[in-house]
Amino acid sequence: PPEWAQRIPEWARVGARGAGIAIVALLGAGALMVLLALVIGAPSVAAAYRAVAPDFGAGVGVTLLALAYLPNAVVGGMAWVLGPGVAAGSAAASPFAAFPGVPSDFPLLAALPTTTPPEWALVVLLLPVGIGAAAGLTLRRALPMSGRLPAAGVTTGLTAVAVGLLAEFAGGRLAAGAFDPVQVPVGRVVPAALLLVGVPTLVAASLQGRGEPGEEGDE
Repeated sequence: PPEWAQRIPEWARVGARGAGIAIVALLGAGALMVLLALVIGAPSVAAAYRAVAPDFGAGVGVTLLALAYLPNAVVGGMAWVLGPGVAAGSAAASPFAAFPGVPSDFPLLAALPTTTPPEWALVVLLLPVGIGAAAGLTLRRALPMSGRLPAAGVTTGLTAVAVGLLAEFAGGRLAAGAFDPVQVPVGRVVPAALLLVGVPTLVAASLQGRGEPGEEGDE
């Protein structure tokens, strides 16, 4: 309601907008990682389909089930981009290492990386850094210097809380089998978001441009 909006400081509204930008961008990066995993692991995904869905009807059912789990996979991809990665039973994958575990016949799990990533895979950590910088620049364009740091704090805090909740909800029990449980480590994902997204947000928001007044009253 308008009467509520008038009571919310401008820096808080802009900070919430920056958090929305950061969260959507992180999920987009996670979706991109899932797509790359499916493309790179296409032979394993195809073999999984042949094993559990030899005919068209079964293939449709498995595909619908995979689509139902796709949001969980996107959050797992987001955790991979942030560094901690994702685990399913004894299988785990991150930009730093991969543990194959038991091979899976479910297409999404079959796409989980099983080999140690190359050293250049760590470049993926620049994605959340760039996302944080973009969020900080959004705050910088929208606010005077005096409101940017509080707004950056709001953006950082809301982003970390949202990432933690998504990681918590994306994991859980999975049929008490070899891939139970699915884990997106909240205790490592939240600090990674604070470091890789929050710090660049604070830095980009606090930078003073050429010819820009240091305080609102300097003009």
